[in-house]
Amino acid sequence: MAQPAVMKEIREDMDTYSDEFLAIVNEPKFAKTFSFFADETLKRVPQGFSKESPVAEYLKLKHISPHRPMSNDEMCSDTLLEQALDMYRVMNPLITFINRPIAEIEG
Repeated sequence: MAQPAVMKEIREDMDTYSDEFLAIVNEPKFAKTFSFFADETLKRVPQGFSKESPVAEYLKLKHISPHRPMSNDEMCSDTLLEQALDMYRVMNPLITFINRPIAEIEG
């Protein structure tokens, strides 16, 4: 989970570049592969953001960490490495998006 100041910067980018963010998380393969922890959300959109924002539900997330459960069979499969690489490729646009505001903070 990112520090509050970092999450604020990530949320600001999500809100400012909402079309880009939504294109990433709504991309069919991403949406089919990953989900977000719905139980780890704020009750309201954080202060300073509009509840009418197209990314309002994402702004409520306490962290931007999509997940994908894997079965024991998948974890023990001979194709685990290929599966992990494929998941990384699908998630990479989100990683890049999130890293932009982090790089600006550290810049």
